Amino acid sequence: MVRDFSESTQFCQGKSWYIFEKQGAKVYNSYVWGKWGGADNTVHELAITQNILDIVLNEAKTAQANKVTKISLVIGELSGVVGDCVLFYFDFLKKGNAAEGATIDFRLVPVELRCRDCQTNFNPKDSAWTCPNCQSTSLEVISGRECYVESIEVEQ
Repeated sequence: MVRDFSESTQFCQGKSWYIFEKQGAKVYNSYVWGKWGGADNTVHELAITQNILDIVLNEAKTAQANKVTKISLVIGELSGVVGDCVLFYFDFLKKGNAAEGATIDFRLVPVELRCRDCQTNFNPKDSAWTCPNCQSTSLEVISGRECYVESIEVEQ
């Protein structure tokens, strides 16, 4: 059984980390470590991974599933989430629950920007973000901030 969560569950957004479950209209703040860029924020993937696991186990329970086999995540380049860290913490946190044998797959979303002046969409080649069409720096992020559970595979 595969359940799609691409529209219903986000566990991080921008510079604050949240879980937002539209179906139940619940918001959980999981941003528990200091300011961005500081030493206090070096393990934010632990909180994110715990939130992923909470979402997965709650949905598995709702589906009356005994075992979670696969979790698919969508992670944007600008989300600030390091996949290897999520995998490390997941291996630790999944012990002794329905997700113990589960694997995690990541779909990485590249950064896409839109120039506010000429409306050109583009993928930046480096950290110097300027429009390739008009050289403007007035840009908006179209994609690359994604961070959500896309689907969960379970066994009954």
